[in-house]
Amino acid sequence: MTKQSQKGLLYGYERRTAENQEKRKKALQQTKELCQEHWTAFTNEIPKSQLGVIADEQIYNLYEAIYKEIETTVPAKLIPSILFERLRFFDKVNHSRKNDGLPPLPKPVIASRAQRPKNINEFNNFSYLPTAQSIVSQAFDKWQQKNTFSLLDCVTWFLFSLVSFAGYNNEKVIKAIYEYLDENRSIYQVFNDLLIIPIKVLSPHYGNKVILIDADKEEVYQTRLIFVDDISRLWLLKIQTQRQQQEGFPKYHQVIKRLGEFTKENFTVKSTYKSKYLKVVPIYWQTLPEVRLDMQLLEVLVGQQNQTSVSEEHLLQYFQTIKTPKVIITDEHISRLVIEASNETSSKPFKAERFKSDAVKEIRAILSGDRKKVREQLETLLSQGLYPNQERLVKWMVDLFVSGNKINTLKRYLSDVGNDFIASTRDTEFLGWSKHDYHYIYNDILANKNQNRVGFTTTIICSLHSSLKKHYQASDIDLKGGGDPQIVSSYLIPSHVYQLIQSCVSAQEELSDYNQQVLNVVITLLYRTGMRIGEILGLQVKDIEYDNQGFNEYNIIVRSNAHRDLKSDDGTRRIHLSVLLLIDELEVFKRFFKLKKEQSSRYLFTLEYQSAALSRHSIEQPVRRILASTSYSDMTLHSFRHNAISNMAIIIRCKPELAMHFTDYSEAQIEAIKHQFLGKVRKISTNYWDALMEFAGHADLNTTFSSYIHTADIIASHQLQEAKLTLPLSVVNKLIGGSRMDLKQHNKKALDTRANTVNLNQIRKYINNKIEHEELLTTPNVSKAPLNQGNDEIPIKHHSAVFGHYNREMVEKLLYDIEEGQLLGEASGLNFRYDDALMVYERAVSLVQNIDGSLSNKLIPKTRKQRSEHILIAPTPLHYHQEKALVNLCFDNLEELYKTKESRRKVKEMLNVFYDKVNTSKSEMRFTFQQKKLFYKYLNVMCLILPSKHWRVNITCIKSESYVDDKKKRIVKSFVDEKAKTKEIEGFKKDKPNFHGELKDIDTYNGYSLSVISPIKQQNNKGGDYSSALMRYVLHLMLIVEGLSH
Repeated sequence: MTKQSQKGLLYGYERRTAENQEKRKKALQQTKELCQEHWTAFTNEIPKSQLGVIADEQIYNLYEAIYKEIETTVPAKLIPSILFERLRFFDKVNHSRKNDGLPPLPKPVIASRAQRPKNINEFNNFSYLPTAQSIVSQAFDKWQQKNTFSLLDCVTWFLFSLVSFAGYNNEKVIKAIYEYLDENRSIYQVFNDLLIIPIKVLSPHYGNKVILIDADKEEVYQTRLIFVDDISRLWLLKIQTQRQQQEGFPKYHQVIKRLGEFTKENFTVKSTYKSKYLKVVPIYWQTLPEVRLDMQLLEVLVGQQNQTSVSEEHLLQYFQTIKTPKVIITDEHISRLVIEASNETSSKPFKAERFKSDAVKEIRAILSGDRKKVREQLETLLSQGLYPNQERLVKWMVDLFVSGNKINTLKRYLSDVGNDFIASTRDTEFLGWSKHDYHYIYNDILANKNQNRVGFTTTIICSLHSSLKKHYQASDIDLKGGGDPQIVSSYLIPSHVYQLIQSCVSAQEELSDYNQQVLNVVITLLYRTGMRIGEILGLQVKDIEYDNQGFNEYNIIVRSNAHRDLKSDDGTRRIHLSVLLLIDELEVFKRFFKLKKEQSSRYLFTLEYQSAALSRHSIEQPVRRILASTSYSDMTLHSFRHNAISNMAIIIRCKPELAMHFTDYSEAQIEAIKHQFLGKVRKISTNYWDALMEFAGHADLNTTFSSYIHTADIIASHQLQEAKLTLPLSVVNKLIGGSRMDLKQHNKKALDTRANTVNLNQIRKYINNKIEHEELLTTPNVSKAPLNQGNDEIPIKHHSAVFGHYNREMVEKLLYDIEEGQLLGEASGLNFRYDDALMVYERAVSLVQNIDGSLSNKLIPKTRKQRSEHILIAPTPLHYHQEKALVNLCFDNLEELYKTKESRRKVKEMLNVFYDKVNTSKSEMRFTFQQKKLFYKYLNVMCLILPSKHWRVNITCIKSESYVDDKKKRIVKSFVDEKAKTKEIEGFKKDKPNFHGELKDIDTYNGYSLSVISPIKQQNNKGGDYSSALMRYVLHLMLIVEGLSH
């Protein structure tokens, strides 16, 4: 029998498999011939004497030529196999070259073969597909044939539709949905047109909600969000209509029995498990049009993958707005652990005179002292009015000491969990605590420990809990044996809450600028990157990877260091800040990083002027204070990680329209993140979950789903909601009580007149308007500009009103590189158009040279030394970070001023005034009284660039008179005209009532003098009239880049 006749006997997937194998075989043979043809032509062009010195560039060009020809002749899905075949061919070439004594050629690249998750569908399930399709088809026929439906029919068909089209075939879930309908609870509309039913399912071993039944009994529940599909939506409307006409709700056993009749399996409540339709219907979900369910999401739907959605309470909270809290945060909340009384209503920290706020530090000091006095001193500490968590910590230390443990053991135990326990239970009274409360605290402590040390930390926690049981009757818990259920905290943080935290931090007047920066940057990283707080605070300056030419790309390399270990090797990863952070957030990060780099700091986040990394409480205390009076008072720093991973799952697996409801990213930014994680050609990808695991730093996908992703229900349902479901017009009209005209008036695309069917996804809003529901609206965020249609490129980089397509760092680097001796072409080659670089260079040179070619010292002092043979052309660098912070503020304000023609014109006019009057020998700009109008104009513009509180104005009136001395020589004598000076000062105050800077009358110059107050002296409240050269730096750079923005 020939192969062709054998192939004719195959059917279905076997026939398709045989055809695919034949195509692959032909493609591989074609590749071999192609490689041989190109290699022969290549070697014929090269003399035999040069075969041993083939340049890498030549061979790579050969590989590229082969690939381009392959790409045009071979289907895309076979490219990975073809590239392997090309590798095998050149491996043989290298083997032959080795035998001839020739060096090997560089190997061609190969494509990684993305692997699908393991398919949970067995072959028998595939064979059941026609039966499942038949059951659904028969249901459609019944709906067409029957004219009226009882309430029992409606409820049963509603559950049938959820099983068949929405992805809910679990018996517990079906019962929970029935009970929700029976209780007639609210249906919620979210994300414009989706209807959801929040339920909870009894789950003894894993869940996120614990309900106390009585004093000794608890029940653990797993929450789920049930999304109503387009067909079930019609039956839900019919249920509400029938409920108004018919009293009583059908019993559960009646509904299940009727469901058994509809599927022709005749099961009952007790025999539901026998239903093959309920068991195997997932294979039918995967065949729905436009549905792309991967195996991981299928496991979520059928309940084989542990995961929790947010509870109904958290769901409602997520869509609620919160008022901005009135709270005061001081530098003390950053620098030290402050525990406040739980009943304290004042916004000021609670302080008791006899209370040592840092109990861990106090205990450590006692342990480092005389061993003979340790117990006595610990017991004395207990009498000092400690807070409940501190008291428990001290009693634990006493127990360990009395038990005969070494002092070093006590120190190690205290160092490992002491601060974490205090931070996690800061304002807790421990009243009515259950074992789940303890589990949550202990799991929070363990979450930040290295995987290799979890066992050691668990042993320490067991010791601590044993002491709590002894003194405070704490509940029995099973930390090591796994006997207690796993309780997960399912938490999502809406973007408006994140923005509220950031705005509260920025509004704090008693918080230093540096500490504001630290909090803003750390909170941004927590919200955007999903990094653990320990990973963030352990970052070193060398862990930041950036593009030192364009200063646009910034990444974080998360790796172990002396401050903290990662939980596992998989925790080592790269975080792409340039796509995850918004433009303003990235600018704040860049400035802070630049500051720490210039200070040669080891750790990125430290207290000001200190070298040690920040402690967790330095971030946790301010965040807790901000949220204390809101509905998010139970939110922890680890909640940010849950939220970031959940949001990232939606971003990489769902359409941007849905992701925009969860984040403040625009559609273009979401596409950029997808591109970064999945690649340009992987919009439909098999490596979604690998990318998410890498983002989270997890070794096991089960950990990601069971503990961190609280949007898996939403993602799976989103995929099923993409199904293009249709029903006959007659069925739709029966269920909604409408007409053809009603549907056409709502949406012209709703009706397919040829097939006489209704496109159900086109009438969602129409049906929703008829259903009784509660609409939950997403709080509006930043303006979200849509991505250009048909544009697959990454969004264009931010355009600067001052620097055009470049940024300040790029211009500064260009000038500094030239000063160090690089040629213009070399210094500008990577980032500048040559014409732009030439313009900047010529402008910079013209500002420091006179017409005759001699050097001018108007802008650059003589004391500044050249770094090469090239003259100095860049503005004189600043050294103090306070000055650099004000420079950043100046350029922020200039960006705004340059957005309008009028304000840009005013600034440029004053730049000319600056250049005319600047002098490196004087720190101030001087104007005569005759130039009063010009001085006022200059001051007005300068205060727009830098607020007036940073400026110093000096006014004095010095006159001169001449007389003849005894030797008959004419002498000119200067004196201060106090009356005239007072008049000028009063006139200035009257003309400039909004000037908040310093006004001086030092007798140095006859007229007006303007200078910037030194921020170092201003911050330290020291006397003296110290000035800063920061404005000279700003305006000098502005003169250099004039015209660049055009």
